[in-house]
Amino acid sequence: MSVLIFFLISYVLLSISLYMLFPKAGVDAWKGLVPGLNFIEWCKIIGRKPIFAAWLLFPIVNLFIYAGMCVDMMRSFGKESFLDAAISVIYAPIAFFRLSKSKDDKYNGPVMAQEKEYFEKVKLAEQGDDKYALKKLQANNPYKKTVGREWSEAIIFAVFAAAFIRMFLIEAYKIPTGSMEGSLLVGDFLFVSKAHYGIRMPQTIAMIPLLHNQIPILNRESYLKSPSLPYKRLPAIENIEHNKPIVFNYPEGDSVYVIPGRTYSVHDGKRNPRIQDVIKKSRERLVVRPMDKRDHYIKRCLGMPGDSLQIIGRQVHINGKAVENPTSIQFRHMVEHKGFKLNEEKFREWGISPLDMNDAKQEDSRVLILNQDQIEKVKKMDDRIKIYPVKNYRVQTVGGTNIMQKLEAYSIPKAAVSVFVKQALSLSDEQALALQKDSLVSVTPAATTSIFPHNRDSKRWTVDDMGPIYIPKAGATVKLTPNNIAYYERIINVYEDNDFKVEGSKFIINGEATTEYTFKQNYYWAMGDNRHNSEDSRVWGYVPEDHIVGKPLFIWFSTKEGDFRKGIQWRRIFNGATKM
Repeated sequence: MSVLIFFLISYVLLSISLYMLFPKAGVDAWKGLVPGLNFIEWCKIIGRKPIFAAWLLFPIVNLFIYAGMCVDMMRSFGKESFLDAAISVIYAPIAFFRLSKSKDDKYNGPVMAQEKEYFEKVKLAEQGDDKYALKKLQANNPYKKTVGREWSEAIIFAVFAAAFIRMFLIEAYKIPTGSMEGSLLVGDFLFVSKAHYGIRMPQTIAMIPLLHNQIPILNRESYLKSPSLPYKRLPAIENIEHNKPIVFNYPEGDSVYVIPGRTYSVHDGKRNPRIQDVIKKSRERLVVRPMDKRDHYIKRCLGMPGDSLQIIGRQVHINGKAVENPTSIQFRHMVEHKGFKLNEEKFREWGISPLDMNDAKQEDSRVLILNQDQIEKVKKMDDRIKIYPVKNYRVQTVGGTNIMQKLEAYSIPKAAVSVFVKQALSLSDEQALALQKDSLVSVTPAATTSIFPHNRDSKRWTVDDMGPIYIPKAGATVKLTPNNIAYYERIINVYEDNDFKVEGSKFIINGEATTEYTFKQNYYWAMGDNRHNSEDSRVWGYVPEDHIVGKPLFIWFSTKEGDFRKGIQWRRIFNGATKM
């Protein structure tokens, strides 16, 4: 609200400054106070056609038009310096007030018309080969700029134009993690369109151009939280679709610890003691970020507003129907190679990166994260290779039985000892079933991480089996109960900015007790294609519509494993980013 008041006051001051300045240009003062008419007269004063003022009605473009009109107004009064131009663009009311009060500054006529006339004379002299007239015109050039000023203006314009394009139209994005591997790899550089799903107008406006949220080397935030604008999105070119990748701001990224190598949210620390220890050792301060300055994530949109989503045996179901899986979807697999060493020379060529190789490596087996095409290629290396999918199971023994002895008894590879979860094993369904029949062993599914919504329901869920979960839709109303409040508490309190409290069995929203809630915006469910190495909606829940940044377009550059020294992946350059 404070920013809107600022702009309103600025417009009033601009109108008053035009009221005071117009008489110097021979225009009735009252015309400076009439909305619309003041800009038409402004165009006439600088030598533009009245219709030129219509460009001020077009969002984003009007920023450039307005800046140009400010500079040309100063030039029409003989103010050609860089400082005068800068002041007029930064805050025109100040520049125009000074101009109106100055006795020395006179109106010299419409600068655009004069400039056009001058260059027409130059053109005629060149065409007529009149060297004397041309030399005289060039010597008396009133629009000549110093080399320093030309470079300064060029640099400022380039930065402004690049920041403008990045802010409103297209932004370059680098894939930092392996969560989308199979489709998008670490080291891929994407262009992301901010227009396809509707241009999200800037909210944080005091910032260093071309930086997202941190200043390199200094590792400090690159913006000021105030002033800020309310959320507003322009009409979309197309709608978000099932199974298409989307780029969005990290929903839990409002309160984070920025640690070298990655960012942890305050919620990560609360859910995971190991992460809490890492945060404490880092001694990093908690950073509170506005919504549009939270880290960028890219995942595949699997659930749309109003959908019911469930994962059954790794297969995602939407409204009771199995969805089409991406062609390069990846899961963890046990690779057994008893009696010989596995040749890994071709792994990188096949897209099996170090991120896909579990540390649980033994002489005759290891766990790899593979897609179906990679499975077939590894199998063809040797007929003795066995590959089967594995899940995490929590295995407990009784009577002092050694778990490693049990593994040997059931021909389970030592690599099954999971590095993901303490006291968990990576087993196939058949191996888990065999162990369950052993009276000295207890086997239960184990989550690789804390599962959304972190309540009683999710304690029995895993990344491979969870749900059903309702994905909220704008305008839909849900009954609130102690059993489902965990799903919607963050939506009500944080994403939709309500004062929410739980008092006993009562839900208090903005001071009033209620048993239902109507959603203000749409929500989405996003997951990585690398299903066993992706922190996504299965961990932190819904993606709010106002967090959507844009649609990935294509890969414009790609390095091997994110390291330029390891080479460039030429085959990936200019590939589309939305392929299944």
